[in-house]
Amino acid sequence: MYTNISDVGILIDMKNIFLSMVIAPVLVFSLENTKKSPQDEYNYILSAYKHEQWNDVVAHKDITLKEFPNSPFISDIYYFTGVAYFNSRDYDLANYYFSMFLQKHPTPKYFEDAIVYKFRIAEQFELGAKRHIMGSKSLPMWSSAYEDALSIYDDVIATIPSHDVAAKALFNKARMLAKDEKYKESIDHLRILIKRFPKHLLTPESYLAIAKVYLDEVRKDFVSIDFLDLASINLKQFKSYFPLDSRVEEVAELYKIMQDYYAKDLWWSAVYYDKKNKSKSAIVYYQAIVNKYPQSKYADDAAKRLSIINSKHS
Repeated sequence: MYTNISDVGILIDMKNIFLSMVIAPVLVFSLENTKKSPQDEYNYILSAYKHEQWNDVVAHKDITLKEFPNSPFISDIYYFTGVAYFNSRDYDLANYYFSMFLQKHPTPKYFEDAIVYKFRIAEQFELGAKRHIMGSKSLPMWSSAYEDALSIYDDVIATIPSHDVAAKALFNKARMLAKDEKYKESIDHLRILIKRFPKHLLTPESYLAIAKVYLDEVRKDFVSIDFLDLASINLKQFKSYFPLDSRVEEVAELYKIMQDYYAKDLWWSAVYYDKKNKSKSAIVYYQAIVNKYPQSKYADDAAKRLSIINSKHS
């Protein structure tokens, strides 16, 4: 039996309609099930993080932030992204994402690690690592991050004040402040370290650092008896708490050098009056050196001149 062409066309149309009715729902169901979920993206990022595939971590972080801005995993993803940028030596962006992690209800699992990473970033900034120009990740890393290092150290000290890394942050910031000739602030930070961490490995080093700062102050022509008195207290405390530490001798030597700076002016005044045969005035200055700065390099010569002058008068 033959079917005309119009009948064939009708049969084909009916077949197509039937197939579309059957297949279309299957395709929709398939597409819905292949679409990524927040959990899928998190699992992928977590896997990339564990396998140190840093570029993949960053790429899928962008997908998550775009498609799932309210994902419950955003906080951890910020942390993973910070680690990825840190290992890629982009310390500026690493610091940004660790800060975002700490702001977004950080999970306890990564909290301390994030603070330690920020401390390590500050160390890199202190050593000269640069940040992106104008804070834009699309621009090169040419800007100084020195001030950022100071700010991060402050954050670390405030966030986990009793943690080992806080002691390191205090010490590092004190060192930076001393380089900037902010001597009082530097010593303040070192004294906080000593008080808060009396048994820490950096505590003896802090006593030594304080002695160096006092000497730097004197060398900058800030000659004041207060500095020598404070340096003496620092030395006595160091001896008291760490009597067997080899650095005690180093602090004692720095204290002697400080005495030299104070005794020097007295010495030249004494010599001036000595040459002018004004013995009484000369004696006053020589005696002051012997009494006040007995460990200075001028003390022995001052004592000899006193003996000579006194013997002449006798």
